[in-house]
Amino acid sequence: MFHSQVDNPFEDDPFFSSFNVNIDGLPVGRSQFRYNIDDEFFQRLPFSSINRADVTVDVVFDKAPDTYSIEIDLHGKVEVPCDRCTELFFHPVEGSHRIVVKPTDKVKSIVRDEGLMLIPRGTTVINIAQDIYDYIVLSLPIQVKHPEGHCDPEMEKFLARFSAKEENEEEKENVQGTSDSPWSVLNDFLEQSNESNNDS
Repeated sequence: MFHSQVDNPFEDDPFFSSFNVNIDGLPVGRSQFRYNIDDEFFQRLPFSSINRADVTVDVVFDKAPDTYSIEIDLHGKVEVPCDRCTELFFHPVEGSHRIVVKPTDKVKSIVRDEGLMLIPRGTTVINIAQDIYDYIVLSLPIQVKHPEGHCDPEMEKFLARFSAKEENEEEKENVQGTSDSPWSVLNDFLEQSNESNNDS
């Protein structure tokens, strides 16, 4: 996911300031927030392959004296290119995640690592836009495809022809490889020897 501190749009773009959580202003206990993630969220991220979105994100910030936690629940849909036919389509996304937030003197800037967020002691504001982005992207499968039978028909025909061509070439290579193998040569030699013995 996006972790670079150089040219970080989550920090540099004022649009994402709406995702700031003011820790000092929150009471001890659980505070709830809701965000509606739309097209603009992703269009402001030059590295994102998502351009359109309709995702609801519910956030619970649990504040304790020495540590905090953030619960993120999301559901909705994002527009992505199909890995099979390349056509854009809306893919559903959903998931629930929990982040443990730990103030510490050991870091000078926020460090994120798989469900753990280390923040410099005295930090008063946490921006969760990056976390929301990460979890939406992580909710997508490794291979994003249309449901079976919903790909672009013309591309489906092309892929079918291409796949058949590859299978034919593999079969030819297998036949050629078998005929050139040492075992094949030995079998031919034995067959010829048997034929000579029978003739004699």
